[in-house]
Amino acid sequence: MNARKPIAYSWRWIVAYILNLFTATAGVWFSARILGEMTLVPLIGRKALLTLLFTPPYLMFIAVGVLTGYLSRFRWRGPQAEWVWVLPAIYLSIGILEWLKTGFSLTDSLTHFFGRECLSPCFDQRERTLPFYTTVAYGFGSLVYRRWRPRAVNPACASAKKPLK
Repeated sequence: MNARKPIAYSWRWIVAYILNLFTATAGVWFSARILGEMTLVPLIGRKALLTLLFTPPYLMFIAVGVLTGYLSRFRWRGPQAEWVWVLPAIYLSIGILEWLKTGFSLTDSLTHFFGRECLSPCFDQRERTLPFYTTVAYGFGSLVYRRWRPRAVNPACASAKKPLK
């Protein structure tokens, strides 16, 4: 019976990690697009929104990632959100290593994946760097919640601190 409990906990942890990973990537992308369409298009226009969304340094995705990570802690209280960046970091590292194998220097590879000037469609940044950015932002939002989470006031403790007569 005791052997089943760690296995069940492991499966629960893995499922929660996958849900957090999905939320940190696809959820953030979807939320950033919807939030931008609803709030920013009337103010700055669609072309400016697309520029804000899809050009480095992807500030809209990072901001929404932090907000989503913070709000996700209301639903998922486990530590999975703080580790959600690991798989995208590995995927990004593989991409950088592939660029190094083709003869580019480390500086050229890092500039390609993290620089502000990428080739026209910026496919490598959207495929590899953007998920890394959104998951790091999501994890940061989760850490912010853990550090400054709203605390409920226990009425029993509040009444115990009445001044003595």
